[in-house]
Amino acid sequence: MDNLPSVSVIIPQHGRPKLTLQAVSSLLRHSTGGTEIIVVDDGSPSDVLRSLQSQLDPSALLVRSNRRRGVTVSWNLGAAAATGDILVFLNNDTISHGPWIEQLLAPLQNGQARITGVEWRAELSLPVHWQRVIPASGLLAGWCLAMTRNTFHELGGFDERYRLYFSDTDLQLQALARWPNGLFAVAGLPLEHLGHASTRHWLRRGKEWQADHQKFLAKYGKEP
Repeated sequence: MDNLPSVSVIIPQHGRPKLTLQAVSSLLRHSTGGTEIIVVDDGSPSDVLRSLQSQLDPSALLVRSNRRRGVTVSWNLGAAAATGDILVFLNNDTISHGPWIEQLLAPLQNGQARITGVEWRAELSLPVHWQRVIPASGLLAGWCLAMTRNTFHELGGFDERYRLYFSDTDLQLQALARWPNGLFAVAGLPLEHLGHASTRHWLRRGKEWQADHQKFLAKYGKEP
């Protein structure tokens, strides 16, 4: 693609440095030299942070939070540190098997979309009146999303009332309220998602989902 805009890939992480290092190294193998990679550590223990710092590629920027505040805050911290015209929000439990960033950005550059992702997902937690707003295909999977910096700021970033869940759903609903055809999935990219590998062993995962779900329903449960 000609005239590729500057790109910042933001990868949050907590306590699982091997996953993050794998995501970064595979991304570096298959991305252009102009891609900025930002790893946001969400208050990991000091030994984990030291391990990450000692092995992280020096071309990547490490942003640190001094306490665990949740992935939503990490997304916003990464966006605040980013210099790219395009922001790519990528989970750390991902592996790049080939170049994919240019394809993900194409619908943003040609005006087809405001937010792109790699696959659709069903969102079963939406109130009925919001089911009428989303595309028949559903919403974009939250583990890889791209948008321009301008779109991100127009939407106000991710809502930090959510700690771990529903912040990507919230942002997409806000986008659809402004741009009904604003979501686009670019299928078939050589990007693998390991599937909740970063949170699978977290004992509070269920409680966090319930807490964020209640916040989501309080915001979206009433029909306008």
